[in-house]
Amino acid sequence: MGTCVPILYQKCHNAPCAHLFQRRHFSGTNKRVSTQKVAENHGEVFLTKKKVDTLIISDVHLRSRVCRAHALLAVLSEFEIKRLIVNGDFFDQPQGRLPRSHRQVIAYIHELKHAGCEVIFIDGNHDPNSITPQEHYLWQYNDETYLAIHGHQFDKIHDENAFISNLGDIVYRCAQILLTHERNFTRTIKYRNKKWLAASEVIAAGAAAYAHALHAQHVFCGHTHRALRRDFPEIGVVYYNSGCFTDIPATYITISEKGVETHEYF
Repeated sequence: MGTCVPILYQKCHNAPCAHLFQRRHFSGTNKRVSTQKVAENHGEVFLTKKKVDTLIISDVHLRSRVCRAHALLAVLSEFEIKRLIVNGDFFDQPQGRLPRSHRQVIAYIHELKHAGCEVIFIDGNHDPNSITPQEHYLWQYNDETYLAIHGHQFDKIHDENAFISNLGDIVYRCAQILLTHERNFTRTIKYRNKKWLAASEVIAAGAAAYAHALHAQHVFCGHTHRALRRDFPEIGVVYYNSGCFTDIPATYITISEKGVETHEYF
C-alpha cells in the first residue's frame, strides 16, 4: 500500500458530514505525515505492517467526548489493509465540533482509500444519511460469503423500551465522561444490565437469520459496543460483534488467512 497521510482540514467542524471526505488543499496548511510518523505520534511504532484482507471497526462516535481517536489511529497504522469496513456509528451526531484527533482519523481513512484500500461505510443509527448510503455490505473471501450490517435494525428491546433504553444510554455516557479513567467500571455497569445483555443476544439472533436469508456464512455487527461471537450451527452462520472505540479496551476485527480474529487495544 502507499503512504497514508493525514491532511489538515479548514473549518471542517462546520461542514456537512459528506464534505468531510472531500480532498482539500490549502496553501500553507497541507501537511503530509507518513504512516510511521502517525504511529510514533501516538506512542506506537510499526516497522512491519500486518497484512489483512479486511479490518472491521464500528461505533467510533466521532464528535463525542468518549471517542478514542488516538487508539483508532494507532490501530489503522498497524495494518496493511485491503478492505476497511466502518460498520456504523462513525459519527455520534451529524453536526458539531471535531477535535483535531477526530479530523486526523477522517483524513487518514481518506488517504487509505486514495492509496487503494476499499473503504465501506455502513449506516448506523447515529450516522447522518449524507455520509452512509448503504445499509449492509456483502463480500466474498476464500469461497465464503460475509455480511456487515450495523445491527440496530434487530434491536427490538430498544424499540419496545425506547424511553428506558435512551435514559440508560445517557447515564452510561455521562459515567464514561465523568469516570474517564475508570471505564472498566462503566463497562461492568453496562455488561451487568440484563436488558442490555438480552438485546445483544436478540441482535445476534436477528443478524444471523438475516445473513442466512442472504446466503452468508459470517455476519458482523456493531451497535451494542460489546465484542461478541455466537455460533448458529443450525443455520450455518457465525455472528460477530466488533465492539467499539469508546471503551477501554477498544475492540475491532480482522479477517485474513488466519481466519476471523477479534483484537483489543488498551
